[in-house]
Amino acid sequence: MRETRKADERGLLARIVLENYPLKLLALGLAVALYLLVHDDEYIERKLSCAVVARLPPDDADRVLVSEPPSEVLLTIRGARTRMMTLQKSDLQPIQMDLRTHEQATYTFDVRSIAVPASLKVVRVEPSRVSLSWRPRVQREVSVRVELLGRPKRGLEARVLDVTGERNVVVSGPQEQVERASTQYTHEASVVGLGAGTHQVQATLKPLADHLSYVTSATPAQARIEVRSASAGDGHGP
Repeated sequence: MRETRKADERGLLARIVLENYPLKLLALGLAVALYLLVHDDEYIERKLSCAVVARLPPDDADRVLVSEPPSEVLLTIRGARTRMMTLQKSDLQPIQMDLRTHEQATYTFDVRSIAVPASLKVVRVEPSRVSLSWRPRVQREVSVRVELLGRPKRGLEARVLDVTGERNVVVSGPQEQVERASTQYTHEASVVGLGAGTHQVQATLKPLADHLSYVTSATPAQARIEVRSASAGDGHGP
């Protein structure tokens, strides 16, 4: 009797599980899909750093930015959980910080103008404002002098005999830096490995410090270099 009852119970359980099996499987699939859909619709926020590209006024503008704009900012982005979990910094386009016509002492990032992948939204930028320091741009003509780079062969020294080509260049930038530029060398010539004798060496414009630029590019200068024994003189050129 007991064995018969157990057999009936097993049969009932089997019927419950197997009866209308395709419909039950479909219902289970729909339930899982509905759960995932609801779960996917859950919105969360994440913080990601984003690169910033500053677009500065042209070299002929009447002002110079002397403060350093940020290279990146921190974004708070809102979106569906599953999309946010896969979002990477590489998915974000660099923010264009357009300062070409900006003259104010602060710059405010507009979250509405920041491009992010579809269905996502920027809700916060940190910092939201950046302080800017501007200086009036001035120009000054400075004389071209040649700075020797490197050393000739062992036991020898080099000096500049004369320079042919442009003798002056115009430097542009903040006043205090332009005034200091009047005493700097503006060309460089390499004497690395030169042997004894007289050499014609092409000199190139020396890179300028931050915020300075050449208004006119001088034609490449030719420097006549004398290389001689170190005991023959003090090695200082004009």
